[in-house]
Amino acid sequence: MRQPASPGQRSSVSSKLLIATGTTLALIFVAVFLVTLWIVRNSVYHSVDTEANGNAQSIASQLGTNFTEQMSVAQTMGRSIEASLQTDPGNLQAVMEIMHRALLSFPDVYATWMQAKPGGIDGQTSAPTAGINKQGNFGPYWTRTSIGDAPTMTTFDTDYQASWYAPSAQSGKVTITDPYLYDTGYIIASFCIPITVNGTFQGVAGIDMRMDWLTAMLAQMHPFGTGEVRLLSQNGNWITNSDSAKLAKPYDGPGADLLKTALATGQMQVLPHPSADTAELIFYPFALPQNITNWVLVLRVPQSAISGPVWSAFWMLLAGSLGAFLLLLGTLGVTAQQLIRRPLVTLLADVLRMRDGDYETSPSGRNRSDETGILAGALEDFRVALAQGRENERNATAARERTEALEQETRKTREAAAAALQEVITAVGGGLQHVARGDLRTRLNIGFTAEYEPLRHDFNAAMERLEQLLVGVGANAEAVRSGVSEIAQAADDLSRRTEQQAANLEETVAAIGQLAQIAKDTTSRTVQARDVAGEVKRCADDSCAVVTKTIGAMDRINNSAKQISQIIGVIDEIAFQTNLLALNAGVEAARAGDAGRGFAVVATEVRALAQRSADAAKEIKTLIVASNQEVTSGVDLVNETGQALGRILGQIEQLDALVRTIASATSEQASTLGEVNGAVGQMDQVTQQNAAMVEQASAACQALEGEAQTLNAALKQFQTGPAVPATPHHAPVRQYELAAE
Repeated sequence: MRQPASPGQRSSVSSKLLIATGTTLALIFVAVFLVTLWIVRNSVYHSVDTEANGNAQSIASQLGTNFTEQMSVAQTMGRSIEASLQTDPGNLQAVMEIMHRALLSFPDVYATWMQAKPGGIDGQTSAPTAGINKQGNFGPYWTRTSIGDAPTMTTFDTDYQASWYAPSAQSGKVTITDPYLYDTGYIIASFCIPITVNGTFQGVAGIDMRMDWLTAMLAQMHPFGTGEVRLLSQNGNWITNSDSAKLAKPYDGPGADLLKTALATGQMQVLPHPSADTAELIFYPFALPQNITNWVLVLRVPQSAISGPVWSAFWMLLAGSLGAFLLLLGTLGVTAQQLIRRPLVTLLADVLRMRDGDYETSPSGRNRSDETGILAGALEDFRVALAQGRENERNATAARERTEALEQETRKTREAAAAALQEVITAVGGGLQHVARGDLRTRLNIGFTAEYEPLRHDFNAAMERLEQLLVGVGANAEAVRSGVSEIAQAADDLSRRTEQQAANLEETVAAIGQLAQIAKDTTSRTVQARDVAGEVKRCADDSCAVVTKTIGAMDRINNSAKQISQIIGVIDEIAFQTNLLALNAGVEAARAGDAGRGFAVVATEVRALAQRSADAAKEIKTLIVASNQEVTSGVDLVNETGQALGRILGQIEQLDALVRTIASATSEQASTLGEVNGAVGQMDQVTQQNAAMVEQASAACQALEGEAQTLNAALKQFQTGPAVPATPHHAPVRQYELAAE
């Protein structure tokens, strides 16, 4: 038996519960502490971002105000130049004077300038004495070294692709250049104003502003105590920086990709922990007045702005968590001692007493309403069950003795039943051996005991029924064999007749096939004859058309000949009149004497020519009349030819109709013969299939006859007739013994 541990070795349940609860509380406090610290840290970051955003907005607003003032200076100068050019386009000296006054009026302006468009300003009558650069273009440049110095005017080289000219010239809007480092060491930004007079672009004017005031203003700003503010241009170049070597150079610090995103989207971007002493680097883009471009403020948030509030919250949370943990742990210790340890010690004493065999004393604490009361009640039930078990053990011993006596009586009864069963098995086994040898006359005539007597009657009835069944099967098998023999003979006769019919149908199919082929050939030749008749008809139609056209041509020739006859008549009349006029001219020439002699010769020649024309006209008229007669004769002949062709065409149409009728009838005959040939072919196939089926049926009948003979031979192995008693078979019989229940 396992011995209980000594008090020095035992670890109480209350101690374990206190340790487990303390560990759980410690883990909970640590988790709550870490989550709270994380929330405080995020809250500090959010507060810092909000404050940084407010600082950036304030600085951007202040810069926007200053740039608005500077842009108004540039726009005022530009409007003044446009008004001067509109009033007096050729007075460029007035333009330079406006630029000079603007430089004197605004101390923050470093320089004023203008670049005329290619070809000069419209309306310019003569080149000015000043303001012309070495390329011959108008490009005055007023500048001063410092505030209070007298301005000086120079010129600058023409560059129409420069950033101070091309953007304003192309867009027609105010632009600002990317701040650049001037020769004097200043950071300069140029405000560029397009000059337009009466809707026509004339050039670009502008002012140059020094950006060192930005450096001074931003250097005084220290957000979050030790933070810094810097400024980048629209191209990401430094405008202000404590390191003068970086001015006007691209930003190459951490978060360069975030800078590009801020410029592209116009949204603030935050880079956390860029370095050990920096908590965040904020890129804040803002738009200059009139949205001419975007610049970016760079705010460096020091690590102290985050770590200070976070560490303060850390120590406060740590002190509060430790105090709460120790208070809860002490409360749990006292509670575990009073509510758990004392009741368990009492229950342990009761359990040890029951272990020693004392089932008479009830455990204490059953009236408590907590779990220890439930445990005491269960222990009481266990005590009662143990006491009852001891009583049941005594009763079981007495019952076991009575059971042994009953088993002896049962064994004797089982041996007697086994002997009777052995006799039954021996008798039934002998009968089954007779049946196995084919002797169905076997019967069990010796009686069994009362419980096995139904088995003997069932065996005898089964043998009698089996004998009757086999006798009937033998008679039926003989009848089947006889019928199958007759069916096989009839199937052989049917097979021979079917084969003969199939041969006759095959010859019929061949003959009808030849007849169908002849009909197809006849149809083909009839179709050819129909096509030839159609071709002849088309030729006759064409000949009729040609004859019709010939008649028309003859008519036109006849009409033309008549018109020629009329023309010849006119020519004859003209010749007559000409002859008459020539005669009169000769008479007048003769009256004139020697002065008209030459004219008389001409008149004589004209008369001779007129006479020849008349003679020729008569001959042509004679030929035309003869030709007219021949044409008339030809027209008559052609008309007769057309009538003959018309009669031929009618006969050809009748012949074509007859040929078409013959072709249609022949085609129908060929189609009918084809259908007959197909039907006869199908009959031939069906007849051949019938012959095959008859052969199969004949073979099946022969096989069935053989099976019937085999069945009769098998039935003859059984002996039937008057019943005979079964001879006991004394083969070893398995002894069965009933198991004791």
